[in-house]
Amino acid sequence: LPAGEPARDRYEAEYATLGGLASVAYHASASNGAKVGHIDNNSSYVQFNVTVGTAGYYTVIARTDNGTSGGYGVWANFKLSVNGGAGSNFSVTNSAWDHWTNASAKVYLNAGSNTIRFTRDTNYSEIDSIDIMPW
Repeated sequence: LPAGEPARDRYEAEYATLGGLASVAYHASASNGAKVGHIDNNSSYVQFNVTVGTAGYYTVIARTDNGTSGGYGVWANFKLSVNGGAGSNFSVTNSAWDHWTNASAKVYLNAGSNTIRFTRDTNYSEIDSIDIMPW
C-alpha cells in the first residue's frame, strides 16, 4: 500500500467462486494478472469468501471496469449480497474495458468467515479484485 493508505485486505476475483457465464480472463492491466469477465447473464456472479476478526461495518472497494456500449453515463449494475442476504444495488461507472475504476459499498460482516456476492443485474462489467477495510 502507498504511504498513508488505510490497511485493507485484498481478495482477487480469479480465486472467487464463479457462477453462470463468469470466467477468469488474463490481462496485463489486472491486479495479479487476471480478472473475471463474461458476467453476462442474470445467473452470472462472483462470490468472495472473506474473513474479518471483528463483527461490524466494513467498506468493500471493488476494482471494476465497464465497457457497455454507449460510453460515459451508461452504468453497469450488480446486486451485492452478503452472507446470502437480499441484494442491494452496486453500480459501476463506464470506464471502458481494462480501464479500472473503484466502486464501493458499506456492508455489515460477521466475525469470522463471510460471503460477498456480486450478481449481474444490468449491462456489462468485470471485476478484478475487492478490498475490505473497516468502516
